[in-house]
Amino acid sequence: MRAALLLTMVAGLTAATPAVAAPACTAFVDVTVVATDRAALAPHRTVVVRGERVATVRPVGAGPPPPGCRTIDGRDRYLIPGLVDTHVHLFGYSRAGEGDPATERAVLRMLVANGVTTALVMEGSPATLRLKREVASGRIEGPTLYSTGPLIQAPDTGAPPHRRTFATPDDVRREVEDEKRLGYDFVKVHGAMPRETYASLLATARRVGLPVVGHVPDNL
Repeated sequence: MRAALLLTMVAGLTAATPAVAAPACTAFVDVTVVATDRAALAPHRTVVVRGERVATVRPVGAGPPPPGCRTIDGRDRYLIPGLVDTHVHLFGYSRAGEGDPATERAVLRMLVANGVTTALVMEGSPATLRLKREVASGRIEGPTLYSTGPLIQAPDTGAPPHRRTFATPDDVRREVEDEKRLGYDFVKVHGAMPRETYASLLATARRVGLPVVGHVPDNL
């Protein structure tokens, strides 16, 4: 079990704290563990985390934390696995599709403060890829990020200025190949699309190994 854990009473503090390397061993002592495989709480537990893994979960009376572990008082607090938000938008786009850095970082801090440790951005841009790298390197605080590329949609859909449109099967083939090359994790479809263009998108995404997510074209 990965140690994507948040202590609910202290989660809000992380929003104002610079990202730091996790200690080698951390023990949450006398905490109530929230189960995610069933509707249950496990009170008075000591949870020991080593590196990125939960090592042990045992009753408080089973013994003290291992020597050398950083200890966190868990009394009257709850420990849960990190949450996953599978539909995030980092608002503040310019006409060029670039996000506002201050807005994006505020959204990332808000997600972490609310227990979200993994997030999927559903309308990505080159700025999103930079944020993803900065979070992964520990330069800024935020959940682990995955991202679609820019939305793939046909012309005449009322798209705002920062959104491009793609008309032909070759258009979407080139776009999907580019998104794979740039390092996006998913392709997102949005709006109506000609049948042959949609077929080309799906075939290309399958060939390059990018899952397709988003809106089923309503005309199909």
